[in-house]
Amino acid sequence: MKISERALGMTASPIRKLVPYADAAKKKGKKVYHLNIGQPDIATSPKFMEAIRNFDQKIIAYGNSQGDMNLIKAIQNYYDSWDIHYETKNIFITNGGSEALEMAIFSLCDPGDEILVFEPYYANYTSFAKLASAKVTAVATSAEDGYRLPDQATIEKYISGRTRAILLTNPGNPTGVVYTKQEMDMIAAIVKKYNIALIADEVYREFDHYIKRSLWLGRNQARNLRKAGRNGVTAFLILFVHFFQIRSRCLIQSCRADLFHHRGAQTGLA
Repeated sequence: MKISERALGMTASPIRKLVPYADAAKKKGKKVYHLNIGQPDIATSPKFMEAIRNFDQKIIAYGNSQGDMNLIKAIQNYYDSWDIHYETKNIFITNGGSEALEMAIFSLCDPGDEILVFEPYYANYTSFAKLASAKVTAVATSAEDGYRLPDQATIEKYISGRTRAILLTNPGNPTGVVYTKQEMDMIAAIVKKYNIALIADEVYREFDHYIKRSLWLGRNQARNLRKAGRNGVTAFLILFVHFFQIRSRCLIQSCRADLFHHRGAQTGLA
C-alpha cells in the first residue's frame, strides 16, 4: 500500500507529541500541569447536561447536511442580538471548530496558496493548510510588545500573489491577547486593499460563566452590557466594529463546545 505524499507531509500536533511525556511523568508520580490544551476547569452548562439526559428520540436519523435548522435559527437569533444579520443559508454547522476552519481553507485555497497568520499561533493551522496543499505564512509578534500586531507596512511584506486570507484568532491562541480597534482597523484595511479573505477564529470569544448574567436581562439591556465591555466579550465587539466593511470577505468560525464547556461533544459553526 502506498501512502500519499499529502499524508507523509503532515506534521504531528505538538499537543499530541507532549501527551506521552505527560503520561510517563504521571506514572512516576509526578504532578503535571496541562498548559497544552484549552480545557478550563469550569462545569459544563447544566442546560446542556439536562438536554442530554432528556433526549428520547427513538431513531437517530441522518440530519440535514447544512445542520439542524433549529440550531441554525438559534445561531441566527444570537447574531441578530448583536445587530448582525445572517441568512440561514449562510450558516453551516460543523463537527467542531476544526472542520469549519478546514472548510474555509479548502474553499479559499488551491495548491500552493498561502494563509497569513500571526505567530505564535494555534499549531493545527499548519496541518489544516497542508491538507489543502496550501501553506501558512507566519508574521512574528513578541512577548516584549505584548504580542501586539506589527504595523501595516511590516505585515504587507508577507503578502504575496498567492496569499488568499488572513487567519486571525481573537482573543489570541495561545497568547490571550485581545486586539484593539486600531489593530482591527488595520486588518480590515489590508483585507480590502489586497482583496483577500479574513478567517475569523473566535473559538475563545466568550464563555457561559460570563454571559449567563445577561440572560437574566432583557435583550436591549444585555446588548448594552456587552457593548460596555463588562461581560467578557470585548474581543467580539472589537472585531465586528469592522464587519460591515468586509462582510463579503469574512468567514467566521465559532465553537459552541468552548462556550458551554462540553469539549468532548464538539459542535462548530461557520
